[in-house]
Amino acid sequence: MPTPFNELELSIYEHLLLIRIKFTGVYKETVRQKPRYQFLCKFSLVDSSPKNFKKYVISDKGNMYLRYKRRSSFRFWIPVIISILALLSSYDVYTNPFIQKVLQSITQLLKNILGS
Repeated sequence: MPTPFNELELSIYEHLLLIRIKFTGVYKETVRQKPRYQFLCKFSLVDSSPKNFKKYVISDKGNMYLRYKRRSSFRFWIPVIISILALLSSYDVYTNPFIQKVLQSITQLLKNILGS
């Protein structure tokens, strides 16, 4: 039974390799020779390229894995950033003009991002 993309746990190296393959592809000879590339075929993260028969390109499962990881990363970092900002604002940081300007800039940036 194949492993679903949301249950895969790749190392940082493997994750970065998958991102690189998304943009450049990888030669089949490289995948056969290097053992660190074997996971690509094992988990069906690459398919043969329709344009160049000597290359592999990222598969739909590989794209779904990258989307899933990016989304779960956002779910982690957004609350962390909000918590740090709340912690800073709970102290009397507004008396420090530098920190006050930084917080105002971050607030304006978030308003622009969320408003668009």
